[in-house]
Amino acid sequence: MSVFTSSMKVLIPKGRMENAILESLESRGIAFEKAASRSLYYSGVGVSIDIIPLKSQDILTYMEKGLADYAILGEDILAESALNYKVLAPLKMGECRMSLAGYPYFPLSRQSYLRIASKYPIQAAEVLKDLGIDGEVITLQSSVELAPILGFADAILDIVETGSTLRDNGLVEWFPIRPVTSVLVGRQGISGQYAEQEMLLSLLLGALPVKKETGYALCG
Repeated sequence: MSVFTSSMKVLIPKGRMENAILESLESRGIAFEKAASRSLYYSGVGVSIDIIPLKSQDILTYMEKGLADYAILGEDILAESALNYKVLAPLKMGECRMSLAGYPYFPLSRQSYLRIASKYPIQAAEVLKDLGIDGEVITLQSSVELAPILGFADAILDIVETGSTLRDNGLVEWFPIRPVTSVLVGRQGISGQYAEQEMLLSLLLGALPVKKETGYALCG
């Protein structure tokens, strides 16, 4: 049985993004608290919003089951979903880029077959298609930099922010594929489940650092 009430439920990534999102909301006067020190979610103080931190890869699983109303997640994760979600706003949070990387001396232009290791198999397959070469996508969940080091991949497709992890492992960014940022999305079929939902959503959007771009299109 769910412990949640009819509050609007928002999923967010655990860790650094969790802290940044809560700080942004609280700076606009929307405070949250945990029911107990080891509680796994936050409840709004005086506002019917529950914030639930999860590992980024798990957010879409919960959304696909219809267990939350909204989610904040990276475009890199969203692009791996076969389902379509309504992107309500791009956020000025978690900004980085998706890049193809490998050893600096690797002769990419002369390759007819490329092995790409990545946490993002759908996007890696798109890269192979765009390059117009055959290849293999090797799906890994962590430490993708080890794949070329150990010799079972020629390249990696991963998120790059500063490039320091690549450099520390003797790798370089070959070229960026697309910019990546965080987005606020709504689950499929959501339409006024709560009488105060529109007000809460406006409150949420007003407190988050939303990009003021026009013609925004989701990458991927």
